[in-house]
Amino acid sequence: MLSNSVRKALPGLLGFTVMLAMLGFAVQAHAQREVSAPPALKVLKDNVYWAQGGAVGANTAYIIGDNGVIVFDSFEFASTARDVLGELAKVTPKPVTHFIFSHSNPDHFKGVFAFPRGLTIICQEETAARMEAIQHFVRDGERIHFQPTHTVRNRADLKIQGQNIRLLHWAPAHTSGDLVAFLPDQRVALIGDLAGGTGVHLEDYGSSEGALESLKQLIALDAEVYLGGHQQPLTKADLQKQYDAATVRRAKIVTLFNAGKPLADAEKEMGEVLAPTPPPGGGEMSLRQMFAKRPPEIAGLQIFRPFRGMSYTEIVYTELAKAKR
Repeated sequence: MLSNSVRKALPGLLGFTVMLAMLGFAVQAHAQREVSAPPALKVLKDNVYWAQGGAVGANTAYIIGDNGVIVFDSFEFASTARDVLGELAKVTPKPVTHFIFSHSNPDHFKGVFAFPRGLTIICQEETAARMEAIQHFVRDGERIHFQPTHTVRNRADLKIQGQNIRLLHWAPAHTSGDLVAFLPDQRVALIGDLAGGTGVHLEDYGSSEGALESLKQLIALDAEVYLGGHQQPLTKADLQKQYDAATVRRAKIVTLFNAGKPLADAEKEMGEVLAPTPPPGGGEMSLRQMFAKRPPEIAGLQIFRPFRGMSYTEIVYTELAKAKR
């Protein structure tokens, strides 16, 4: 028999219990959303695997050699890299011995800290300088063990762990130090962020003209499969289509610039007018949207335009204006 005091308190206790239960379900649901499965390791070609993961869906490749594994690019987070290492261990017991980096953007190299010390780390010489600078300011004592150990200027034909690998750099493109790994025996090209021909980071000293040249050279390779930095594997026909479209697009922008067309008008003609806020219904703002608001003018100073906030038209205009100075 319940006492009067317990009966009076019971509704409140039940409500509190229900609230705790609901909170528990919410926490569990949140945890289920946050914890994702390890990125799947997929076959790209003979002895070559690839995986996609991390915050921005970056691609990595794994070449299984005679006595070790050569990794092309890593993810942005060590946790994602460790997940894929677990998947790789199901395929081969061989250790990772060599790393090749396509460029210096953090989503392609920061995951290297998940790997053991003593790796041979290879990249283009400009990328090596950028990586050293970035890691210096991390102030992590481990960084010294993950600096590049070898660099390439334009080309190197190597045999690593019994695998033939040709490393190629043609021009500043996506960044100043893009490096491609071509595997002639498998006819596979690992190309980083060179796909598309319009992804240019001026803050990393990339070049729209060099991006097109690099794409042209990629098409000339005797490759059947191209693995970009974020897409599903591509074919030569895919790259040719991208090259043709990007070439026409850049040529039109150059024509508008040479005709003296103001940037705002050129962007409108190129279909790159940006809404300053997300579309109705919500959604995250892009970097370009975040940078769209101009600060007030100050006499004697120029307003800085963040490179990541530029449209492709503004990137080309910026390059052409700089070349005229």
